[in-house]
Amino acid sequence: MKEYFQEENQGGKPQVVKSVSITGPIGTYIENVEHLYLGGLDHDTPPRQVPTPEQMCKIVEKMMDDGLWYAGRAWAVTFRLYQIWGYQGKYSDFVKEVAEWPFKRHKPTDCNEDAVSKPLRTGKYFDSPSTWLAKGAPKEAVLLGEAIEAELTKILPLY
Repeated sequence: MKEYFQEENQGGKPQVVKSVSITGPIGTYIENVEHLYLGGLDHDTPPRQVPTPEQMCKIVEKMMDDGLWYAGRAWAVTFRLYQIWGYQGKYSDFVKEVAEWPFKRHKPTDCNEDAVSKPLRTGKYFDSPSTWLAKGAPKEAVLLGEAIEAELTKILPLY
């Protein structure tokens, strides 16, 4: 597990915080947090280029062609990978953006906030897709996540 930040305990010695879990509304806690890590890449990995909506659209169509697009909840997997690769928008921003994506060959299942947010709220989709199965994510979500990750790795170089 990576060490994300340090704080001093009552004795004045540094205390390493390995992870922080917030189960309430994030806005309630954010004012007291000096550093917030929302997932994505660990600190030892160079930042990645954020994919364009056109690139993400092509990847989604490829996933459909390959038979990996399994349901509306596949949008949660797509959002999570987009987020890992640097997307900073919220669920609602993503849903609005997807509505404008230039799909050419397929009309995918509707992307709505429930399809995106409900699977992600379970906590099974943090870190890379290779860890999701052990956290209880469905196998089809893991396969889709790994395939999207592979496509993103092909088209976008590391900085």
